[in-house]
Amino acid sequence: MKATGVEECLDGAQLDAANRADYEILLELDVVGREIGWRLRDIARSMYLHLGELEPQAATAFSALVELLDNPVKS
Repeated sequence: MKATGVEECLDGAQLDAANRADYEILLELDVVGREIGWRLRDIARSMYLHLGELEPQAATAFSALVELLDNPVKS
């Protein structure tokens, strides 16, 4: 959040859906969340491509991480 600059907008702000500025902050947070999800899936794909280069035990351990990054838990 800090790297995106959104954290700066949230300092001291009370999020209220009726307030246009707050709506814009929430929209930005949604965009940031989607971008982070996309990047995590990209990392998962990159890791998956390299699993074949690892020892079987290490590949098994990392495959669980790949699965988690590629299919995050939805709240």
